[in-house]
Amino acid sequence: MRGSDFAELKAFVAVVERKSFARAAEHLGLSPSALSQTIRQLEGRMGARLLNRTTRSVAPSASGEQLYRRIAPLFREMTDAVAEVSEATGQVSGTLRINTLGIAARTIIAPRLARFHQVY
Repeated sequence: MRGSDFAELKAFVAVVERKSFARAAEHLGLSPSALSQTIRQLEGRMGARLLNRTTRSVAPSASGEQLYRRIAPLFREMTDAVAEVSEATGQVSGTLRINTLGIAARTIIAPRLARFHQVY
């Protein structure tokens, strides 16, 4: 499986679980339009419509439901495996994003970054 195949399937699972392109895009750190394009590529590669979309909702089609039932447990297993390794090493991992005003970033956050970086 290519990395792009994995990313497409991960995006598909996120949309199904969140029942929203916007919420799934936020979770994945993508724009909704990029996520929509990723899903279109997956559907094209599969040769089947996986999601039924309306202006107010998104739900898996019959093919999408079948795919989701097969791959969702695998994604949960992978997430659990990565979490176990992270816990075993005692290291914190992930992305920290801070949205704030420039003045707050300079006066409050910046002075604490060196210590945070040493600890984590």
